[in-house]
Amino acid sequence: MKESVQTFGPQKGTVGILSEPHPETQGPNQPAIILLNAGLVHRTGPFRMYVDLARSLTTKGFTVFRIDLSGLGDSLVRKDNRSDEERAIVDVQEAMDLLTEKKNIREFVLLGLCEGADRAHPLGVMDSRVKGIVYLDGYGYKTPGFYIYYPWDVVLHFTQRLMLLEKWKNLVRRCFPWFFQNKIQENTENPSAPYVRETPEKKQFESDLKSMLDRDARLLFVYTDGNGYYNHKGQFREAFKSLCSTNKLQVRFFKKTDHLFTNLIHRDELFLSIGDWMQDHFQTTGNKTEGSGEKLVEVNGS
Repeated sequence: MKESVQTFGPQKGTVGILSEPHPETQGPNQPAIILLNAGLVHRTGPFRMYVDLARSLTTKGFTVFRIDLSGLGDSLVRKDNRSDEERAIVDVQEAMDLLTEKKNIREFVLLGLCEGADRAHPLGVMDSRVKGIVYLDGYGYKTPGFYIYYPWDVVLHFTQRLMLLEKWKNLVRRCFPWFFQNKIQENTENPSAPYVRETPEKKQFESDLKSMLDRDARLLFVYTDGNGYYNHKGQFREAFKSLCSTNKLQVRFFKKTDHLFTNLIHRDELFLSIGDWMQDHFQTTGNKTEGSGEKLVEVNGS
């Protein structure tokens, strides 16, 4: 494995670390993997997660580029009038251009955790060079099954709906302050939060995924039950039945796992899952495991 610092973008102000596999393990025309910042975290990822993941993937023959989006980590802020979302798109496109120019790589897989997955999604929809996306706790949608698995959430859901009625709000707060205090603060008392997640409308997200699958892109969704909106195997299928007829889209659910995969056993299992998925769908040398039939695959982590 070889690692090098790469700079690109305006005045070479955007920074990334390129991890390259040994030439003997790298097949022709394999996509490179670009890792996008998890929120405001430096390109190393939470607890150096991206460093370890990049090095794990290079052992399987893949080139990996860990970048700092503009204004994050070591990358300079762009001096233009674009929004943060637009800047992220331009940053990643310039990273792809760099790898095409220097390494003749023309296809890419994007990977991001939480906000990183959110940043990857629109680029995957609009840029045909993106052949795959790994969503780590990306967008998720609650289903009836979500509330069945967590009966307490049923109570919370309906009490919060009740509190929307102005005539009940103050009465309920006065009578049961201990019951609602944490949840109310969680939803309304964090005006200084650096990132407010705006989940696309479900129909729009479904349409986006279908457009990527129609052009033969491959999608891997990884969810933990530490994210607060996904809590059981099968929830994705419940939300998007129309997408469940192809192995181009796969889902993995990790039970009793926190959002950042701080447990090393879970983290190793995550790396193995991503590596196997990349080999199944994108490896062009050695023994390649075929897909598991024309159906959505969803399995439990430990």
